[in-house]
Amino acid sequence: MKSLLCVPLMSPKQVSVFVVAVIVFLALLLPNYLQFIAEAEVLTSGGVAGRARFGSTFLVLDSILVVFLWCVVLLALVRKFYWWFILNLPFYVLLPYECLYFLAYGEPISPHIIAIAAETNLEEVLGFIGGWLPIILSCVYFLGLIALILFFARERVAWTHRSRWWVLFSFGPALVLMGLSDSASNQAILEDHRDVFIERGVGFGVDQYEASYPLGFPLRLIKYFHQQEVLTHYSKLISGQSSGLKRGNMEGAEVYVVMIGESSRPDHWGVAGYHRNTTPLLQARSDIYFFENMVSGSSVSRAAVPILLSRTSARDVEKSTLRNSWIVDFKQAGFRVYWLSTQKPVGSHDTMIGVYASLADEVRYLNEGTYSGRGKFDEVLVGGLSSVVQDQTVKKKLVILHSLGSHAPYQFRYPEHFAYFQPSPTTAKLISLFDGNQKELLVNAYDNSIAYTDYVIDSVLDLLKSELNESDAFFWYIADHGQTLFEPGCDKAGHGFFSEFNFRVPALFWASDKFLSSRPELHMRASMRQHAPMQSSDFFETMLDLGRYEQEEKLNGLLSEDYQVGRRLVTVSGAREVDFDSELMGRGCDFPK
Repeated sequence: MKSLLCVPLMSPKQVSVFVVAVIVFLALLLPNYLQFIAEAEVLTSGGVAGRARFGSTFLVLDSILVVFLWCVVLLALVRKFYWWFILNLPFYVLLPYECLYFLAYGEPISPHIIAIAAETNLEEVLGFIGGWLPIILSCVYFLGLIALILFFARERVAWTHRSRWWVLFSFGPALVLMGLSDSASNQAILEDHRDVFIERGVGFGVDQYEASYPLGFPLRLIKYFHQQEVLTHYSKLISGQSSGLKRGNMEGAEVYVVMIGESSRPDHWGVAGYHRNTTPLLQARSDIYFFENMVSGSSVSRAAVPILLSRTSARDVEKSTLRNSWIVDFKQAGFRVYWLSTQKPVGSHDTMIGVYASLADEVRYLNEGTYSGRGKFDEVLVGGLSSVVQDQTVKKKLVILHSLGSHAPYQFRYPEHFAYFQPSPTTAKLISLFDGNQKELLVNAYDNSIAYTDYVIDSVLDLLKSELNESDAFFWYIADHGQTLFEPGCDKAGHGFFSEFNFRVPALFWASDKFLSSRPELHMRASMRQHAPMQSSDFFETMLDLGRYEQEEKLNGLLSEDYQVGRRLVTVSGAREVDFDSELMGRGCDFPK
C-alpha cells in the first residue's frame, strides 16, 4: 500500500500519482472557485451594489474553506483515496454541468433547474444543450471517470501518516460544533414557518452553504423534493374543484390566451400616457383595449397570481389555502390547457403558482435561468404559443403565458438592443434597489423592460390575429403586481410592501373579429372602461363570463354588463388589508403603519 500523503521522500512515480490525486481532489471544488471569481468581479465594480456584495463574497470564501475541510475530513475518515473518490463520484458526474450552468447563467444549479430536468425528455435535452456533441463529450468524460476509478484502485493511494488523526480529531469536531452552534437558531426559524410553501432547509448550520459544491447540492435536492411533495399534494386537492357552472354550446375552434405580466406598472406604459415612448408597437394598434386603473390584490407574486387564477384570496395564501381555478372549469368543458412559463416551477415564491400550473394538460418551463440572473427572454413564449396555435388536432385551447416581464434585476429582462433609454446598467453590473443615487439607472432599465414587453405582446397579438382572427379567440394581458421606483415619500424600489405603485397594474384585452361579432357589446364596454376602477380579484369571473359560463346571478366580470368594482382591498401577505382608494393612494412607502 502506497502512503503518498505527508511522506518526505517519494519516487517519481509516487509524485506523479500524488499530483493526479491532488488535481482530482481540487477539481471537485471548481464551482466554488467560479463563484468566488464572479463575486470578486462584482465587488470590485464599486458602487453601493458592489459594496453590498462584500458579505456575499465573504460567504463564498467561507464556503470554500468549509467544503475543503469537509472533503479533507472525509478523506481522513476513509483513509483510501479510492473510496473517497467513489463516495464523491455522483458529484464528479455532475461537476461539468454545475460549472457550465454557472458560466451560462451566473448561479449554481437550483431546485428550479432540477424540477425542469425531472420533467424533460431527450428531445428537449438535445434542444437545450445544442445537439449530440455535448452528449458525446459527456460520454468521453464518463469514460475518464471510469479510468480514474481503475487508476486509484490499482495505485491504492492511501493516507497512512499520523497527520490523518490530527485532522480527524481537530477539524472533525470543529465542523460538528460549528453546525451545532447554528442549529438551535436555524431550527427555531424552520419551526416558525406556518406557510407550507416556504422553502425549508435542513438546519444544523449547513443551509447557508446551499450554493456551495459539492456540500450544497444535496441541500438543493432536499428543497426540490420538499417543494415537489407540497406541489403534488395541493394539486390533487384542487384538481377536481370547479365552479360547477354550465357553459353554453360553442361549435368550431376556440383559443383563449392569458398572459401574466410581472412587476409592471401602467404609468410607465406609453399607451397609458407615459412621457416616454415605451410602447410604440401597442400604440400603433387599433384593436386593443388598455385598462390603466387596475389594482392587484397583493404586491407579491405568490399571492397575486393565485388571485388571478382562482377564487383564492391573499388571506387564503397566508393560511396555505388554495381555492378552485377557472383552469379546471375550462378543462371540464373540453379545453386542452397549456401553461408556458419563463418563471420557476418550485420555490418559496413559485410553488403555490406551480400548483395551478400543474392543472394544465401541458406544462412547459422554457427558461433554464432564474429571475435573479441571466436566462432566456420572454420572446420564447411566442415560439411556444405558435406551436400550440398551429396544432390543428386540438380545437379548443386555453393557454396561460407566465412571463418574467419587468422582474428585477431589470437589465436581465431584455436583449441589449432593447436598451433604448440610457444610461442603463449592463448585466455585468448590479445596482441596488435601496440606493436612491441609482434611480436614473433603475428607471432606464425598467423602461427598457417595458419596451421589450411591448414587443413581446405585439408579437403575440400578430400571431393570434394572423392565425385566429376567423376563430373564437381572445387575449388578456394582466400583471401580477406593480413596482415602486423611488417615489416621493419612498426611499426604496421594488415591491412586496405597501406603496400605491406596487398595486397598480396594467391590463390589456384583444379579441378576434369573430369573437367580437358574436358579442358586439364587449367593444362598447371595453372602450368605456379603459379608465374605470377595476381589481384583479374580479378576473376569475371575467374568464368565466367571456367563456360563456352561466349562473343564476350574473357574473361580475370586468366586461360584464353591470360590473361592480366594490372596495379595492389590497394586502402584502394577507395579514392586513387596506382600502387602496381611501388609505393608500398618494401615500409613501410602508403606509399604513
